[in-house]
Amino acid sequence: MEAAIECNRLCHRMLSEQLELDDFDALLREADNLVTSRLGKITVHVFWELTYDLVKNYCYNDATNRFVPTNFTLTEVLEREKPPTVEAQYVWGSRSLNTCFETIFKLYRGFVGAPHFSAICRLLGYRGLFVVTAEVMKVAQSLLNQTLRDYVCRLVLLMPQSLILPSEKAESDAVFSALYTQLHQIYKYTDLRTNVFQNFREFGNILICCLQLEKNLSIEDSCDLRHAGPFIGQMPRQFFPAIPSHEEGLKGKSINELRREREIQYKELQKKQESMNIVLVVSRIGTEDQLSLAKENEILTKERLCSGLTLFEFVLNKIKNFLHEEDSDGNTWDRLSNIAKRSSICNGTTTHYNNDILGLESYTHFHRLWSAIQLVFCTPFGQNEYTVEEMFGEGLNWAGCAIILLLGQQRQFEALDFGSLILRLQRIDKKDATPMGVSLERMAARLSRFSVLNRQIFSTLNIYLHPVDRLDESSVRVRQFPIPTWSKS
Repeated sequence: MEAAIECNRLCHRMLSEQLELDDFDALLREADNLVTSRLGKITVHVFWELTYDLVKNYCYNDATNRFVPTNFTLTEVLEREKPPTVEAQYVWGSRSLNTCFETIFKLYRGFVGAPHFSAICRLLGYRGLFVVTAEVMKVAQSLLNQTLRDYVCRLVLLMPQSLILPSEKAESDAVFSALYTQLHQIYKYTDLRTNVFQNFREFGNILICCLQLEKNLSIEDSCDLRHAGPFIGQMPRQFFPAIPSHEEGLKGKSINELRREREIQYKELQKKQESMNIVLVVSRIGTEDQLSLAKENEILTKERLCSGLTLFEFVLNKIKNFLHEEDSDGNTWDRLSNIAKRSSICNGTTTHYNNDILGLESYTHFHRLWSAIQLVFCTPFGQNEYTVEEMFGEGLNWAGCAIILLLGQQRQFEALDFGSLILRLQRIDKKDATPMGVSLERMAARLSRFSVLNRQIFSTLNIYLHPVDRLDESSVRVRQFPIPTWSKS
């Protein structure tokens, strides 16, 4: 689409040399329906493609930074109308040119990656990206507080009242057997590997799409600022070779003479740069109206999101607010203990819950539930079974890690993760087989790969949530207890 628009722009420019035509951007806005509505046709098309096809039917791979179509579609396939057949001169000009462009654009098919997101940023601009992001956030809110929350509530009820691990002398096979026995209902939940994973994948893909838009928008803004730098007084720093300190490099001149020559060269460069600054030039030879327009243009050119604001930080803060919204029963993502309390009352058991104390056997936090879910999709039961990477991509992991981080449970997850425990033990005892027929060696390899992926996701999210130039208030709230002391007697 972007290439076709640029081709029409070139045609318009060539025709304008001989004909009197309206401005091309004005014609494009009218064709895009931006004159009478805030939602352009391109904006609506991008939103529908993102939410109804890319998010649901594509798998993300961080190694290639691309979305690829999944081979196992769990939702309705988006049916597109066949484009109308037109003559060659109405597309690229001739049959040979059509064949050439078809060959070029075939390289960009079969995946969605950086070239596509860059084109989206250039076509939509700030206004269109804000509209798309706002609408996508509504989809994310519906996913979180309706579909996913219902599934999480059901899974919490399937978790045991307390998770008791063997003694510290137990080996990896014994620990896995104990976890498998206590999490048996989670393993056997029929919707876990289908609907639950699919909805987590959709939420994770939404996050990744917003992150890709943020990255490519920053690249486009940075390029624009670099290109406009000489005209707005932002020239790169000049390079001058260092003045030699020994006499051999002075070439018969004193150090003071070299410094004076350096100052003269620097002033000449400053004069050249000032002649390119639009505001300075207009202030000398232009009118007041022209000067006002030049200053406004300079402000609009300098004020870019990459200069200090981030779109992805806005997205994460919106999702953080969604996680704290209550449903009709008063449940939130960080208060899953309400469900556990009602379950224990119905079962006639008494279990004490306290959100202020880190319980090693409690399951009322989301990070414990996600740890159990991660243990399920890391367990290899067959040689030729399809993995979650093939079916759902890495959007599944992005969803879980993002929810954990936004709930403030990252440290608890890293300290109490079931998979990390099994991975450490298996690396020590090198056990392979279990009574359930699970290969612990293959499982440890998968756990190690997902552990690295989780750390990468957490580090990426923390860059936007906790920038290095901003004080993190959460670190001030940590209470440190003194080290216990014992008497020598």
